[in-house]
Amino acid sequence: MSDKTGKQENLTAGKIWEDFIETTGFHAVNKIDFGKKHPPGRSLFWMCIWLLSAGYLIFTVTTELISYYKYPTTTTVSVKNNDELDFPAVTICNLATRNRSMFAEDERTDIYYLGISALYDTAAKVNWSDPFYTTEGYFNERTLDDLYMESKSLSNFITFHKFDLKPFYLKYTPVSTDLGLCVRFNMDSPPEKTVMHGGVYNLQMYIDLRLDDDYFAATYLSSGLKVVVHDQSEVVMMANDGFVVPPASEALIEISRKEYKYLPPPFRAFEDDTCDDKRSNYSTSKCHQCCLRDYLLQQCSCVGFMFNSPTGKYCSQERYLECFIPEFWNILKKGLNCSCPFQCQYTEYDTKLSFGLFPSTFMLKSLATMLNETEDYIKNNFISLTLFYKDLKTTITEQKPCMRMLEMFFLMLADKWDYFLVQAF
Repeated sequence: MSDKTGKQENLTAGKIWEDFIETTGFHAVNKIDFGKKHPPGRSLFWMCIWLLSAGYLIFTVTTELISYYKYPTTTTVSVKNNDELDFPAVTICNLATRNRSMFAEDERTDIYYLGISALYDTAAKVNWSDPFYTTEGYFNERTLDDLYMESKSLSNFITFHKFDLKPFYLKYTPVSTDLGLCVRFNMDSPPEKTVMHGGVYNLQMYIDLRLDDDYFAATYLSSGLKVVVHDQSEVVMMANDGFVVPPASEALIEISRKEYKYLPPPFRAFEDDTCDDKRSNYSTSKCHQCCLRDYLLQQCSCVGFMFNSPTGKYCSQERYLECFIPEFWNILKKGLNCSCPFQCQYTEYDTKLSFGLFPSTFMLKSLATMLNETEDYIKNNFISLTLFYKDLKTTITEQKPCMRMLEMFFLMLADKWDYFLVQAF
């Protein structure tokens, strides 16, 4: 018992340190013996070197940890050649969608529809106490049937179309937008695919604007078409997107496809923001539309035809003019703060537009026979529209995590550990 006690008492701090430097695998530590085997100056020199090295190691590991938990990324851009591509959805609106014959021929009707046009700030104030507006149903709630009844016939709007040289192959669907009742090609899922590209393929059509039935436009003061090329999952605001095609023109729209792929949280996809990859069928445009609809519903207790009404009822004409339109225009000017992160993956379509005069003198007679219309009517009302892929390539912008030093350090440790296990066993 006394021998053990004596041995324990002999284990002083100096003895423990001496045993440690003789057995440790740390470089240079065995040279720090405080003058027992080497001069004190040399021990002090190696102690400084060791402390500086240890400090640098701690600094490096700390820096890499901080950098790692910032989740740094890099962005690559590549081009992929495809044998075939999904054709985008195409939404087409006549800038004047209302059928004049469905409204009472009266100055008070003109005052109302001027009030909901782009010239709303110059229109005279509607006198709602006038019995005319009650008799004509301006205070009644509306349904989608009213929109279809008041709009121009879509069956006469698209007089001819073909897709990849197949006449009337690609279906179109009526859609309600902020410009009224429009048509959308390639709305069904899955989308139509094409193996062709170039100006003589893909979607071609003749469109009759029916300007004789023209009425006040909703947003624009001109006649013609508004065309938007977009992904099927996207919701479009016609006033904000696309391009205008004037009457008596041939428009060629060249399309290029782009894909964007971003990393989900905790990575930052857009500066200080993150993208959304958890909600199925989520898109930023759908989120914005729901946010806008809910705001307008809260302000006016009703919505316009551009939104899906949760009740199936829509604003009366009086409520539409007095509340919905002013609030809607105010949002377009000032914006609306909506919590709508970008989706982590989405597709966009770049377009390039060129024009020609339509029709040529040589083709006019043949078109008049084909379309069963007079030459003057065709020159004033018709548009030739062609939308086509420039090529079957996709430009892919992809975000990837950076391979940082800390990750390589961990990989190195893993390799060393594997080597040790192999040697040990």
